[in-house]
Amino acid sequence: PIGDGEPCPVGYTGGGCTGDGSGWTEAEAPCQQIETLHQVILTNDIAIQAHETTQGEWKQVFDGWNPSEFPQCGDNCPIESVSWFDALVYANRRSEQGGFQPCYQFTAVLCSDGTYPTDQTNTLFCMNAENGGVAEATVVLTSFDGTPYRCEGYRLPTEAEWEYSARAGSLTAIYPSQSSDGTLTDSNLQEIAWYGENSLVQADWGIAITYCPFVHCGPQPTSMKAPNSWGLRDMIGNVSEWCWEPRCDYDTGLTVDPVEECTVYDNRRTVRGGGWKSHKNHCKSSMRLIEQAEVGAMDVGFRLVRTIPIEPNICGNGLCESDNDEDCTSCPTDCGCDCGEECQGNQCVFVACDGKECGDDGCGGSCGTC
Repeated sequence: PIGDGEPCPVGYTGGGCTGDGSGWTEAEAPCQQIETLHQVILTNDIAIQAHETTQGEWKQVFDGWNPSEFPQCGDNCPIESVSWFDALVYANRRSEQGGFQPCYQFTAVLCSDGTYPTDQTNTLFCMNAENGGVAEATVVLTSFDGTPYRCEGYRLPTEAEWEYSARAGSLTAIYPSQSSDGTLTDSNLQEIAWYGENSLVQADWGIAITYCPFVHCGPQPTSMKAPNSWGLRDMIGNVSEWCWEPRCDYDTGLTVDPVEECTVYDNRRTVRGGGWKSHKNHCKSSMRLIEQAEVGAMDVGFRLVRTIPIEPNICGNGLCESDNDEDCTSCPTDCGCDCGEECQGNQCVFVACDGKECGDDGCGGSCGTC
């Protein structure tokens, strides 16, 4: 995304701008500073839920517990009123049920009612009506490189993954549909989203809000509006969706597999897409809003993604996959030896000092003092 009057980055060729370093675009207007146009490369394919996680799916995982503010909406409606931590616990449970290693490791767990489980890694202790979910915890990723992209199980998307999925190749403010060109108008939003102008519900369970022209508004069953070109529904509207990161200023240079990292003082996390009570300006593909991680807001839910593993034993993919029998003999391009080493018996062996008692090893080190 780019704000009105901001230049396109030098070398940007992705469309939506005119010129190279001196072009301008209003395709995303009105924009905020936090929506700075920048280039991203994602190197992993992902599987993503076609719809937002529903109340019915949530209840199946947590023995019928439903923290939704709107249970009357039904099992096909998105789950909301769950904290960011709760969404991570749900992802871990789905991973376990699917036979995958969970992405998130919890310690120092505190329930929403102020109680601590005896085992402070036991998140399930909190996931019931009495304890109200997880309000606080220390969470680390289980992937070998410490990033979400290399986790095996289900997880929340990064901001880059979310926006890539929402846009589905589009460069307009909202994703287009058969009857919409993707410009930010109420008539176009009506085609793809439930938001503050059209989310009427029954008065006995809805909420009166600023942007709702009706007496009461609320969430709607998922998948009722037109999808984007990749078949994903409600990426805009119905409920805003938790992402993994806090909201940080974007790196304006080219970034590969970005994970937004910055110091946050109040544990806020990014939500994307806008929801049933959002103003239309909060329903753009580029809009970045924030919520407290420990709070379950009535218009915030989530959908899960999962990295599709790189096919093992592909010599040349840049990964030395020792777990899949790649080594310096079978795949020297991925498992090549360092300076001064030779591949011997499928292992890299340092030989630069063989036959030397002292002197330079030729690799910036020494074979001993002469």
